[in-house]
Amino acid sequence: MPGTTVPVTGSTVPVSSSVPPSTVPVSSSVPPSTVPVVTSTTAPPSGVDPCVSGCRVGTSAEVSQWYLAAVSEPRDAGSASSGRRPVVAVIDSGIRADHEDLAGLVTRPACAPTSGPLDLGHGTRVAGLIAARADNGLGIRGLAPGTPIVDIPILGATRGAVATDAQLAEAIDCAVTSGADVINVSLSGPCVPGSPVPAAVDRALRAGVVVVAAAGNSAGAGPVCPAALPGVISVTAIAADGSSGPFPSDAGWIDLAAPGRSMVTTDGRGPGSYAVDSGTSYAAPLVSAAAALLVQAHGDWSPERIALQLRTTAAVPTAGDGIGVLDVSAALGRGETGFIMTSADGRVTTGGAVSFRGDLTGLGLVSPVVDVAVTASGRGYWLVAADGGVFAFGDAPFFGSAAGLGLVSPVVDVAVTASGRGYRMVTADGGVFAFGDATVGRSASGNTVVGIQTAGRGYVIIGADGAVRGRAGAPSFAPTRVAAPVVAAVVTTTAGPPG
Repeated sequence: MPGTTVPVTGSTVPVSSSVPPSTVPVSSSVPPSTVPVVTSTTAPPSGVDPCVSGCRVGTSAEVSQWYLAAVSEPRDAGSASSGRRPVVAVIDSGIRADHEDLAGLVTRPACAPTSGPLDLGHGTRVAGLIAARADNGLGIRGLAPGTPIVDIPILGATRGAVATDAQLAEAIDCAVTSGADVINVSLSGPCVPGSPVPAAVDRALRAGVVVVAAAGNSAGAGPVCPAALPGVISVTAIAADGSSGPFPSDAGWIDLAAPGRSMVTTDGRGPGSYAVDSGTSYAAPLVSAAAALLVQAHGDWSPERIALQLRTTAAVPTAGDGIGVLDVSAALGRGETGFIMTSADGRVTTGGAVSFRGDLTGLGLVSPVVDVAVTASGRGYWLVAADGGVFAFGDAPFFGSAAGLGLVSPVVDVAVTASGRGYRMVTADGGVFAFGDATVGRSASGNTVVGIQTAGRGYVIIGADGAVRGRAGAPSFAPTRVAAPVVAAVVTTTAGPPG
């Protein structure tokens, strides 16, 4: 049955379009009656949530939220805020809104494609990992505690239920119209031709919404959707020792790893119930929570910029297959906290979060260096010369250069794309040269140009006459009356009023 998606928790059966939905295990590999559940918790004297350090869930051995330390949980994550209050949409099986650790955080919009009886277990577990309230003396705390959650159920009440691609696409659109900043999809299915999901994901990304999806639970099954779609942050799971175990480990399509084994979290079988479960379903919400914290800290960042920040600040894995492990503190701590400067002869000076990776001292350049751009990690940079030459250092990839083309006018500026996988150079006469994933719009020939900047998926060309000319979807601004030629400008996007 093509076009179905399933929750990706404990099951290790590959999802296949040839397997009838009724036979596909879609939730925990532990039968519902034996999943450990606790119906009440006892608050420690300090009011600290008991499962953070250790608690008993049902008849299980003592468990803890080991995964918070594993992803370098920042307890002061909200201290550097853009004023935005990020919202996370959970597209899943439904969430128990009256749960003691989620009370007052969950809303369900009218556009949700599924109504009626729901199995609230899986969705409630996902939501708790993101948003469970902190320091209330109850159960657990989420990685982004107190985050508002938009509940968009697409799975019915029957254990083993599946959703169609049409329902998932409708749910993604619903999340966008409901004001979500981040969408968590702990579901997976085959990537089928003609599915409406890729277009829905693209609409979400263009609306500035981050999309995070679980990568499935079968190590050898290959890419699944929506995790493998362009722009989606795909997440696999690891255990406490860093091993990937039965989970996918193909760095070719998976962006990040996060804890997903023996995860204690909220459960949907009662307002005070908790459970222990495993799967990439529970790794994805940790990344969604981290994305929400980045939205809170950097309200003007695009989904591509947030994904890049999470990837480039990921910790080097101690085991497994080389996929970086989510490091939330590093992601939040790598804002504009360093500097790099270069002289015309290519000599480089760095400081703070930007590391020195080499320069052009003594090379005897034919053309002077005119600009420098740094990678999101701060561990690499590009130097650009007036003749279009590009020199890459550290983790900065070389995508190409305009050297040797015999430029009529010199290069004056360079701008790296939002994804970090390309760059554009502009010449003084308005010519634009694009490399990597950068695209080129209409030129600004006939105008004296002083700069170029990335704006979303497009870019703006800044003229000496005060005009800001948008290309590839970026907005334009009318020339400002200037008494002397413009020599530099910065185009920025504000986060809007706090709310």
